[in-house]
Amino acid sequence: MPHCLQGSKGADLHPDLNLPYGCTVISKGFLTEQDNHSGFQGTDLEARLKEKGTKKIFIAGLSVDTGLKNTALDSMKAGFETYLLTDAIRVMEQKRGDLKKMMEELVEKGAKTITLKSLAPPVKIRRQFMAKTRDKNA
Repeated sequence: MPHCLQGSKGADLHPDLNLPYGCTVISKGFLTEQDNHSGFQGTDLEARLKEKGTKKIFIAGLSVDTGLKNTALDSMKAGFETYLLTDAIRVMEQKRGDLKKMMEELVEKGAKTITLKSLAPPVKIRRQFMAKTRDKNA
């Protein structure tokens, strides 16, 4: 099954992905005569982000060797502080160690590594609050 061909099931967002209200999805890869290996290439992503005053980009996903690598490089070239979410990146390596090599190359060029988990630590809910909430709903 194709994984990145526009209009194919493999290009669909996961059904369990909860996108916040008002978010914007930037699509790429819809021009059959041109390969788009970056979220910035052939899109208005850079202009939209700069218009909103965005300073930091957090990158996650698949295909580090093409899409993620080129998106990270273009992000840095455009002047954004670029973070690679190491626990949210997966790739089918051609050769063992390709992912590590790619990450090292991107870090050498200015990207920073961080985990998704460190951005959103679990929220601790106190039992007292939970009991009051249960009582109100009873």
